[in-house]
Amino acid sequence: MTLSRDFKGTGLLSTGQVAEEMGVHRSTVWLWIRAGTLPSKKVGSFIGVTRRDLAKFMTIYHVDRKEKKA
Repeated sequence: MTLSRDFKGTGLLSTGQVAEEMGVHRSTVWLWIRAGTLPSKKVGSFIGVTRRDLAKFMTIYHVDRKEKKA
């Protein structure tokens, strides 16, 4: 599914982007959102996460950012 222009303009991270940044599968991100541990916002039919909420989540749960391979 392609992200809509409306979603891209929000500055929210998609679940796929969050998964890639954290080094987990996208379904894991969905589980965190459904459990209420990772706050999200809905834009049309898309769900996104603010960078601020992601940073807070990573701090609370002591998650290190995934190291990017060169």
